[in-house]
Amino acid sequence: MIRRGAGRRAGRAGARTARPLTVTPGGERVHLVHLGDRPPAPLTDLAGLLGPAGQDEVVVVVGSSLGDGGVDTLCNELAPALEESRKADIRVLRLVMSAGADEAGGRHSAARLLCERWGLDVLATAGAAVVVPDGSLFSPDLPGAPGGWWHFSTGQVPRRVGSRLPVPDWEPALERVGRETADGHVVEAVPAGLLVRPAQATAPVVHALPYAVPPDPDRPHVLLGAPGVPAEALADVLAALPGRLRRSARLLSLDGQDLIGTGRAVADLIGAETQVAHGIPVITEGSVPGETSVSLRMVGADGTPSWRPYVESVVCPPVRDGVRPPVRVGAWRAPAGLGGERTVGAEPDALPLDGRWKAAVTPAGLWIGPRSTRPPRAASDRPVAHDVVAVDLGAPRRALDDSLWPHLDALLRDMEPEERERAVVHVHGVLGAKGMDRLRRLAVRHGFSLLAPEQTARATQTHTPDESGPEGEPEPEGSVPAAPVPGVPLATTSAHAPVASPAPDVPDVPDAPDVPDVSSGEPAYATAGVGVGVGVDTSTSTSTRENAARAPVPPPSEESRSRPTPVARPAVPQPSAPQPSAPQTDHERLRASLGPFWERHAKAATQAMTRMPGMRAQDTGGASLAHLAAVHVYLTAVDASELGTAVADDDESTLTLLRCLEWGLRRLPSYRGAVVSTGPGLTTRLTPDLVGTRLDSEVPVRGTAVEATCPAPPADHVLIWSVTGRRTDALVDGEGREILFSRHSGFRVLDVVRRGPATIGLLRELPPHDRSSGTAELSGADTALLERLRTALDLSPAAPAGPS
Repeated sequence: MIRRGAGRRAGRAGARTARPLTVTPGGERVHLVHLGDRPPAPLTDLAGLLGPAGQDEVVVVVGSSLGDGGVDTLCNELAPALEESRKADIRVLRLVMSAGADEAGGRHSAARLLCERWGLDVLATAGAAVVVPDGSLFSPDLPGAPGGWWHFSTGQVPRRVGSRLPVPDWEPALERVGRETADGHVVEAVPAGLLVRPAQATAPVVHALPYAVPPDPDRPHVLLGAPGVPAEALADVLAALPGRLRRSARLLSLDGQDLIGTGRAVADLIGAETQVAHGIPVITEGSVPGETSVSLRMVGADGTPSWRPYVESVVCPPVRDGVRPPVRVGAWRAPAGLGGERTVGAEPDALPLDGRWKAAVTPAGLWIGPRSTRPPRAASDRPVAHDVVAVDLGAPRRALDDSLWPHLDALLRDMEPEERERAVVHVHGVLGAKGMDRLRRLAVRHGFSLLAPEQTARATQTHTPDESGPEGEPEPEGSVPAAPVPGVPLATTSAHAPVASPAPDVPDVPDAPDVPDVSSGEPAYATAGVGVGVGVDTSTSTSTRENAARAPVPPPSEESRSRPTPVARPAVPQPSAPQPSAPQTDHERLRASLGPFWERHAKAATQAMTRMPGMRAQDTGGASLAHLAAVHVYLTAVDASELGTAVADDDESTLTLLRCLEWGLRRLPSYRGAVVSTGPGLTTRLTPDLVGTRLDSEVPVRGTAVEATCPAPPADHVLIWSVTGRRTDALVDGEGREILFSRHSGFRVLDVVRRGPATIGLLRELPPHDRSSGTAELSGADTALLERLRTALDLSPAAPAGPS
């Protein structure tokens, strides 16, 4: 008897039965063979799966033993139906009957007798017949009981067709895979492809879950029949497949476990990309009665289907040259509220909501955040769960404002009920009390769970490198150390510093360069002086201080006369402030990772500190040497094309280098003015609709300081107004005037223009305290700086490309 998603052997010819066989129509050109007057309900269900038959074929489903008469009785009972089929010029009979082609003991099979008596081509199985939920047929080759579908034709020797009907293109290649594989596991054929299970485990029966997964005509699946199947066993299976199938085959878990880690391990073993499916294919009823479709569904440990994932598969690349590329999305679908024209041609990580916000599908669910950022690793690497649809909001250090809530409200409203009831919202961005109140109301309205930022951090248990400062707690980039660093200009302004002719009223762009007042402790972005010209350097030399001393001082105002005049006091030695968060461990790791190359970079750092002794300030345990050596490593020995991948994969040596580099940047002079950069971290995202929004880079941004004119590389580039970028000519050859921005720096897009073949972005570096996502409207400060950048751009002659 055959039933949906399962198969069992039909009765053989010699089996005894007290009731006669009956043939009942089960649909268009479908006939059911059973005992009694009415067919049982499971047999009727099978008729719905198998019919209607094709125009040139008839289907016979045998759901009972044949009784004492055997196959002769079967032929006699089917005579009226088959005679009618022959008159209708039907040429093929599908005999869905276990052992219908079995001719053991020299006797004729039911398939042969039907073929010879009625002149029909008969397809029948020698073993168990399994009807898969999508209506396809399968016959497994079991130990001691060979199966497969056989083709009987008048006057010809029966030939084996395959294990599956219809036969997918990939089936012949699967037959070359041996049954035995690595680490005590065996491989068995199932409708969807191959099943890998422990050899000591009991083989699944034909009505178990592995036989209910329908086949994909485009690719085979490799099913994991138990938790903990080793990557070596799966690598053996994939290595036995031809290249085309190996690239398209997908690993699939029957118990809902997340297989991304396994997929990566398999990719490393075979040296090729490996695909991993999320969920299992499930037959679902369509909106029209009788219509069905196949879709992936997440499953629990018992195989019970739940929600439909947005990311249906991912591609795991192997490690290459010691660097692991990130996992990328393969097949995906947009959430219900994001379908239609808005997602035509869109990428899975850039589903537009409006000019400021976008959505991205993730293996665990969905991320919503600013268009200028990417999903944080806590969201993109969140483990897949069958009972949770993760909705991640925002990015670290980026504000979530009121313009986001209508989009979140609409997305949750349009979600399928099975998705919304499992939704858990995780907050990553900066959310005030008012915003949290709005989010709580949405949680109550739509019935989802809400994790506050603190709960999100505990739930993920994931360290995201871009959320913390170097070697310790988060600290705004561009801020100065707790105590002054002699010899390093902090770009602050004394109350009695000389002032040049006033510049336009532009915040963050004061009037003229002054003598740095190292006692003020003000951050560089707040009061650094810049003249009207482009590219004024805030570092101070001896001549600068002398010129400042000779500059005329304007007469004091009435208000200043009423205030007491500051009295100069001798400097009092202050105890050294402790370095935040014990950087010594990172020093040791950096030195160990550099190995024999440490001396070369340490020598460059030592020479820089000799020229500028102030770089040694607050040095504990050689901290300054390691910090500056890290900057030298980044400038001279890092492959920028692979840096982003290493950061995304949490490569510990890379993160150690970047933490030390952040501290090293704080020991270098700042630069205020225009900087040109061709770095792909910013240039690849330049589109006119980003004007007013914020851009962030996952890695430090390199550029070249601009004096009076802007170099015009032929490639896409950005022109940045620097606030806290750091000069590096103390460590490397200063002719290029290379500027380095912290990886925590943010930039606002002021304009995007074209010059010849190049797209040019005009950007403003944001002060460290500005965590906003940006607005479509440019402020007065933005407009003033935009004019300066445009002036530099217009004056620019053709020039070679600067460093990227």
